[in-house]
Amino acid sequence: MLEVESSGYIHDAYIVEDEGPINYYDNLKKKVWNIPKNFLEVRSEGIGKGKYGTVVKGSVKQRGSPVPVSVHYIADEFCKHPNNKPMLEDFDKLIRTSPHTNVIGLIGTSEIPDALLVVLEYHPATLKDILLESRCLDQDGLSHSKDKFCSLQESHLLEISIGVARGMDHLIQKKIVHGKLCARSVAMADGVVPKICGFGLADIAKNSATMFLFTLQPLDLTRWTAQEIFRGRHLMTKSDIWSFGCLLWEIITFGGTLFPDVPSRDVPTRVMRGVRPMRPSYVGDDLYQFMLQCWQIDLDERPNFSEATRILINMLQDSEIHLNFSTYAGFHYEPYIPELEYLK
Repeated sequence: MLEVESSGYIHDAYIVEDEGPINYYDNLKKKVWNIPKNFLEVRSEGIGKGKYGTVVKGSVKQRGSPVPVSVHYIADEFCKHPNNKPMLEDFDKLIRTSPHTNVIGLIGTSEIPDALLVVLEYHPATLKDILLESRCLDQDGLSHSKDKFCSLQESHLLEISIGVARGMDHLIQKKIVHGKLCARSVAMADGVVPKICGFGLADIAKNSATMFLFTLQPLDLTRWTAQEIFRGRHLMTKSDIWSFGCLLWEIITFGGTLFPDVPSRDVPTRVMRGVRPMRPSYVGDDLYQFMLQCWQIDLDERPNFSEATRILINMLQDSEIHLNFSTYAGFHYEPYIPELEYLK
């Protein structure tokens, strides 16, 4: 007999030829690099809290050079407990999606007494960070010209959008629904290449320094949630497309907060009544119409991520102006209100 998920997915790692007890945990570990102890340095500096333990900074020797990584502690109680199915599924998601240019990569594992260390790529800057930093009119002492209100090129933001769509398409091909897609769940390698994180074991609540104290900041994803979820339906791939449309709005507003004048408790009602984020005047109609397509009530009318990738590539390559960051009279940034984007 095979154990089949409610989604219909059958884990390859669980299929074995011989009879008897199956150690799913050991089967999954065999698929990844067992990092030698002298190759891995674990630091005490915390990044945040994962679903199964703390996450700290570290480095791994690759080709003779140290590479920054995040180290996820998973206690034995999650690894070897009879009811460890959720952890195994989250671990399996990372194994199935690595490697890919636009998805955070699983590097390997290492075992210590009482815990498994899962080692992932680490890129401290998120897409949200990069977007907010691009608000050059809000920054003093910069040498670049003020004839642009964004320090990034229009084409670069389209390229980032394409990278996110490609990463999400890869997840969908692996039968993985993300469910938490937003600019903060996209890491930026070298500030240039987007990498999807925030799923499986790569889902963490990050530390934030507030008044010299470190607090965990779990995201409030209400503003990125598809309308069918508010109506009680389960997450599905087209729900991620809705969130992708919201992420595109974050990109074109340089990290703006969706529905900044609406309290989080009122967002579901507004969305179900048909309220959608507005189009900034510097955004072309084709790009905004594509975002509206992502927010269609009928799931069949929403694109999939393969189609989204193709549409955005066409926009990048055609001769139309889809974004224009030239400063004009009366320009203002869309509000960024961090307290509306985190759970209290």
